[in-house]
This record gives sequence, C-alpha cells and structure tokens, in this order.
Amino acid sequence: MTITVTEAQALIAMPKAAILPMTWQVKIGGYNPSRFMFDSALRIDDEVREDLFLRFRFRGEYQQMKGGVAVIRSANIASGLYAANNRIFAYDYDAGRPHVNQVGEGRPYYRQSIIGLHQHIWTEQGYGYAEPLTLTNHDVETIIHAFVSAVNTTIPGGIARPPAEQLSFPL
Repeated sequence: MTITVTEAQALIAMPKAAILPMTWQVKIGGYNPSRFMFDSALRIDDEVREDLFLRFRFRGEYQQMKGGVAVIRSANIASGLYAANNRIFAYDYDAGRPHVNQVGEGRPYYRQSIIGLHQHIWTEQGYGYAEPLTLTNHDVETIIHAFVSAVNTTIPGGIARPPAEQLSFPL
C-alpha cells in the first residue's frame, strides 16, 4: 500500500491510543547488552487499526573492546509510527551512527548525514528522510514522551522505563 504525504500527516495528527500498556520485551537474539522492544496496534475512536501501530526499540549504552581499547557505545533508541508497514514518522537516537538522507529531494537535509537525535518525516519518495531534532535530554523516556506527544498518541498506564540491566564489562 502506498501512502501519500497528506495521508501520513492526517494519521499523525489524529488522536490515537495504544491498545496495550507499555511492557518492554527482550528482543530474541542473544544480544549483549539486551535489546528491548514494545509494539502495539492503535485505536482511533472505537476502531482498533491493526495496520497502524507504534514500535519502540532500545539498547542501552555499553562498553566494547576494540584493539585492546575500551570504547563506549551510546544508547540506541528507535520510536516509530507505522501505517501498513510504512514508517511514516519516527524519532531515532544513536550518537555513534550517522543517518544519510537518500530521499527528500528539495528538502534542507537531502543527501546530508545526521548524527545523533533526529526525526524521520514521510516524503513524496517515502521513508528515509530525517532532520536533526533537539530535546533537552536524550534518555529513552524523554524521547518517547516527546514522540507520543508529536504523534498525538496515548499509552494506557503511561510510558514505562526499560528494564535495568547489569552489564558485565571485559577487564
């Protein structure tokens, strides 16, 4: 299903509610540190829209050894609003990996690289265009609170903090 910019903007603006309370699940795959995820279909008025959903992914900061040197890897946070498997709006944070805009011709950050917190905006060419985003804090709760506000969505019980994890660092 192809979605237009106008349709994406209308879906973003509509008041929505997640049908599930926010409970982080461990993403299967033996990741160290663990990666956590939350997905929920959304309700608009009295209709549950299984083609419209929230998706959050989180991996905390960790230390990695590279050539005998300890390197700190930043947290990775991905929050997205999906319509029919199209990621129509998102806030992402990863201070260690750049996002390069391959779509969005005519927009201010077209073909530019963005590092750190950024927002993805649906364009005429579809998914992939991002612009820098400024928030007072880059922790997972701040980013998700800002995101659900931007997409006019509520989550029953509110935002849940990802589980704390005791990380083991190589000596």
